[in-house]
Amino acid sequence: MSIPRSGRLRASLPAALVTLGALLRAGALAEAPVLTIDESRYLVVSHHLRHGFGYTNWDGPETHVHPLHPALAALVGASLESLEARGRLVTFLASILLLVPVTFLALRLGGHLAALLALFLLAVHPWLVRASPSVQPESLYVLLVACALLILLDAAATRDHEVAGRRGR
Repeated sequence: MSIPRSGRLRASLPAALVTLGALLRAGALAEAPVLTIDESRYLVVSHHLRHGFGYTNWDGPETHVHPLHPALAALVGASLESLEARGRLVTFLASILLLVPVTFLALRLGGHLAALLALFLLAVHPWLVRASPSVQPESLYVLLVACALLILLDAAATRDHEVAGRRGR
């Protein structure tokens, strides 16, 4: 049984948009700017976490760096030479993975056209592409927020169905 041509296009367009987004982000990663002092702080915390010095920076306990990004970068490897690459990898992957939950949110809330539009805008948005190789937590936390919203939306829909079922609807 073959899929009608419109069905193949509908299935291949999201894959093409995700691929486009990944390629744009890979290009940004290849031309990544020099690290800022804030990005260096994330990497120092990651290095310290990996090597047992705790959640610290150069001066002692770290109080201004969000912990998830350094923790994930620390899990990826231990080499000091790969520290920058590991920090960039975490953000790069989060920026690509972000395409998935936001597309599903748009699908649930607005249908197929809204999902395609959201996916297109996320894939090619210049700020999101430029931010993908940075050693910052924004892409990671937006990914987590999008996943949480998708879970909440599903939970609310499930609860509404259960309430409707109890009422006999």
